[in-house]
Amino acid sequence: MSKQEKTYRETSNVVLLDPTNEQAQLFEQNFGCCRWIYNWGLELKQKLYEDGKQKVSGYDLLNKLHKLKTEYIWLREADAWSLQKSIGDLDQAFKRFFKKTSQFPKFKSKSRSRQSFCVGQNVDALDQKVCLGKHGSVKCRGLRSETQIAKIQRITVYREAGKYYASIMYREELDVPAEHVHSGSSCGIDIGIAHPATVVDNLDRHYFVGKAVQDRLKTLESKRKTYQRRVDRKVKGSNRQKKARIVVQRIYQQEKFVRKDFNHKLSNSIARRYETVVMEDLNLAGMTRSAKGTVENPGKNVRAKAGLNRELLRMGSGQLTAFLKYKTLRYGGRLVLVNPRYTSQTCHECGTVDKLSRKNQATFHCTSCGHEDHADVNAARNIRVLGT
Repeated sequence: MSKQEKTYRETSNVVLLDPTNEQAQLFEQNFGCCRWIYNWGLELKQKLYEDGKQKVSGYDLLNKLHKLKTEYIWLREADAWSLQKSIGDLDQAFKRFFKKTSQFPKFKSKSRSRQSFCVGQNVDALDQKVCLGKHGSVKCRGLRSETQIAKIQRITVYREAGKYYASIMYREELDVPAEHVHSGSSCGIDIGIAHPATVVDNLDRHYFVGKAVQDRLKTLESKRKTYQRRVDRKVKGSNRQKKARIVVQRIYQQEKFVRKDFNHKLSNSIARRYETVVMEDLNLAGMTRSAKGTVENPGKNVRAKAGLNRELLRMGSGQLTAFLKYKTLRYGGRLVLVNPRYTSQTCHECGTVDKLSRKNQATFHCTSCGHEDHADVNAARNIRVLGT
């Protein structure tokens, strides 16, 4: 029997909260306080920089927090750790901006921004209940057994589609086997549009996955667009419009759950079955960039490109890659990312690279040796060979 090697990983358990009316009111107050602190810090940093090019660090903002609580007494009702975390989030947002990895921080809105706060002190999870500091013990559903015995680092409470959720961040201890159960096994995965994922293994077996889930997501997308039109027809700011928006949010949430469930199940199945998993290192941000262009230099085939972008992003292939990164390690395997260049134009039999060999979305007919195959299967075979 192979020796077990211990490793640790930060993971989270999202649970559905069932707060009392009093607790729900406290949640809303905490949302508002954290949002106000974030906007206050952003406004102060902008104003001081515009007046005298003076820079304010996150540490300087934290020092002003105590005085701010004496001036605005209602800030004391919020969790102190939550307010400090809001300033920390603002500081991180500016650091990402200066590193050119994100845009300039924006002011948070009550209606458009995600409502959340974070608690890092006096937190616990036990018997389908979550302890949230001064908010007390809140009933929940979906708490995993390993979360109750792990060391919890922080809990983020947020509101989504009219319901409250808690994301419990904890440190998970993994017993990683020294060898995979199926030692020597490997597979290549090709991400496509007609078939979301095509898998080819070392025994030259191939199978297509995700078509039923793709159809389900298309149905939900069509349903969501119908309800979005209903939102636009309602009077702006009315109660009817608010109710219609919640319906749209719940459909969005359903799409997210369907996509996440599929990627979790597929990644777990592949990680258990194969020691080496090979995928393309796709630049999804670049591939799905809008073709709209500018007023001076407008783009071409903008609507067709937008439709292609939707098809590429619908199944969340980036999420699948992220899941496989840690799940392959959990079972003693590894994930290999290869350069996607020419994988769909290369003949698996003779190695000839010719874009004319790919006749259409589904057919590959080599112009050199005459080899015929499904285009996605041929690409998956090339991907597997590149990684192994």
